[in-house]
Amino acid sequence: MAVKKFLKQVAELLSNAEKRKRKDQQGYLEGALVRLQAHQAELEASLAEEQSKKARNKLTKQVKSVTATREKGEKILQAMETQA
Repeated sequence: MAVKKFLKQVAELLSNAEKRKRKDQQGYLEGALVRLQAHQAELEASLAEEQSKKARNKLTKQVKSVTATREKGEKILQAMETQA
């Protein structure tokens, strides 16, 4: 009887550890997404002010890259939330 109770407690501890780890990962990912959004806004502001065509093309590529990365991160975050 004591073994069953012990195994149940160990299973609960492991389950709680997994939940805590997933929550930490979600928090980190949310922070990264906020930073990406801020970086995207900065790039778009620079793009609006830039006059040089070469520099505008470079900034446009950077905005596309940051946007794609942010969108992938949002999809991953949504997948993590649905699994929880």
